[in-house]
Amino acid sequence: MLVGDDPAARRALAQAWYDEALEQLQRGAIDDGRSRLIDAVELSPDFAPARDALAVLFLAEGRIDEALTQLEWAIHADPEQSLYHYHQALAHIAAGETGFATPALNRALELAPDSIAIRRTLLDVYMILGRWDRAERLLVELRDAGSTDPTLQYVDGVISFAKERLEDAERQLRNAARTLKDDPAPYAALGLLYQITGKFDLAEKSYKQALKLDNRDPYIYLVLADLYHQTGKLSAADRFLRRTAAATPLASRLPQPELARVYAQIADVAYQTGKYRTSQVYQKRAMQMLPALQKTTITPDAAAHFALGTVAFEREDVDRAINEFKIAVRANADFALAWARLADAMLLKAGLSSLDARKKLLTNARKAARKAQEAAPKHALGYYVEGRVLIALADLEKGALRSGTLREAVFLFQQARNAQEAPKDIGIYQAMILSDLASHAEAANALSQAEAELGKSRQVALLKATALIEAGKFPEAHKAIVSAWKIAPDEPALGELMSLVLFKMGDIETSLAALNWTPESKTPLPGIDFEPPEPESESADKKSGS
Repeated sequence: MLVGDDPAARRALAQAWYDEALEQLQRGAIDDGRSRLIDAVELSPDFAPARDALAVLFLAEGRIDEALTQLEWAIHADPEQSLYHYHQALAHIAAGETGFATPALNRALELAPDSIAIRRTLLDVYMILGRWDRAERLLVELRDAGSTDPTLQYVDGVISFAKERLEDAERQLRNAARTLKDDPAPYAALGLLYQITGKFDLAEKSYKQALKLDNRDPYIYLVLADLYHQTGKLSAADRFLRRTAAATPLASRLPQPELARVYAQIADVAYQTGKYRTSQVYQKRAMQMLPALQKTTITPDAAAHFALGTVAFEREDVDRAINEFKIAVRANADFALAWARLADAMLLKAGLSSLDARKKLLTNARKAARKAQEAAPKHALGYYVEGRVLIALADLEKGALRSGTLREAVFLFQQARNAQEAPKDIGIYQAMILSDLASHAEAANALSQAEAELGKSRQVALLKATALIEAGKFPEAHKAIVSAWKIAPDEPALGELMSLVLFKMGDIETSLAALNWTPESKTPLPGIDFEPPEPESESADKKSGS
């Protein structure tokens, strides 16, 4: 069937291929269904249902980046479809980008306010992020909406536990355990509650019940090992720690810092029981889970506290993270990675503190970053963290003092770039500072370097376009905006940027069209086909050459 350039005919054929693909997928012909969906989106790129179905398939196959790309296309083609935003949130959750899932879920909920499934997923996200007040409000909304989901009893208990209503938490988790008879989660949560409150016998009983319901979950091994380690039952702790470490491929479910913590605890148990060679072996394994910054030998105790601090930091328990990192550096003064992470944690806490406390925390964070540099002068992390601390300090300063601090930060980021294992987002930080200092051309150069290191991204493309506009390089800015539109056609800021560039280059009519453009219009960004005039120097060269 020949469809030529007729959009209606192409869409009709894409719909037929989409229907055929769904039938193939339902029969279990996954490869054929995938191939047909790809045919459909290649034939009609704005056919959103095929994009969404392909994204769901990619998500099931673990191809998360490809799923997110398809969903961006689907949302651009049909931004009012709640399901596409919901699937985008699920893809972000699968990628470990839980924070990015929240706006997608909120948008999905705006479009489908009666959806219990979206509210339930949003509740899980709030719990993962530790936003307990929002989670509790959403739990009430779910019940008011008529949800009969029995797992909400468990959610009740977890929220009460997190908000330190321990008696309520115990009652709710017990009810959940009775209702969800085959689910280990309420028993594991009860075990943690009892462990924290010092009821170790009840904690062990609850953990063992969880283990009875799922004897393959490494997290249950880990909490039991923690309990036995805490209560001095080192042989039992060693047994469950080894089971956690050996639970492959399930061990892949443990984040690397968590697995490092397991190895560090095995090393600590072995050290306490006089098995020094075993302790050394597992200490090395713990360090292999960590970045290459730390090359020096550290004690098992320092490794364990570092791993605990890393886990706390990832869970945004900043106070505990700071405490664990401090213990680690007291045990090993040359533990460069722990110093750097201590500075990171203090920087995060400073952003949540009052003005007086913020300045003190930032000063101490800078000292910790300097310690990291002393311990590992050839590694990037210490310079990188100090540069970020200086950006925060500059926000508390004015005038020449502020400019001087920012210039020092630029220098530190350059040192980090020239050191080992430099983070790839250094160029973005440099560009933000240089733009603040009105060095827009330098900022654009830094962003070009960041683009080469990070690849094409929405953030870098927009920052680069803005920097080039501020530098007065309008033809280059036009090129950057076109590049940004190809990456993120749903970015509303592009219309205003394009309008400004076209106005500066004399195309007033298209400039007005770009100013009124929105992604919802489902039309190309006005001005993407505009041919900027050649820079004067290049035109002169061509004339002299002719």
